[in-house]
Amino acid sequence: MLTIFVSRSCLIAVVVVVVCLCACYPYPVSKSELGKLRSGYSTREDVRKALGPPQEIQLDGNVWHYYRTKNPRSLYIYFTTNGLYSSYEEDE
Repeated sequence: MLTIFVSRSCLIAVVVVVVCLCACYPYPVSKSELGKLRSGYSTREDVRKALGPPQEIQLDGNVWHYYRTKNPRSLYIYFTTNGLYSSYEEDE
């Protein structure tokens, strides 16, 4: 009985770790997803729908940072002070 309990506990722990890692792992953003955004028109919610949640938010929410698995490694999304999409920048 102890062996079954330990095995089940280990399996649950492994599943939890894998799910957490997958949820945090950055995914590539395609040009078609970026093409959905319109400067001065798209809102933060539009960006979130197109690209998903950012991994980091900087400068009072006016810069969203997405980490990516391929080059360029970083994508920065810039917003106006009114919360509208302004532009993006890719960085290696």
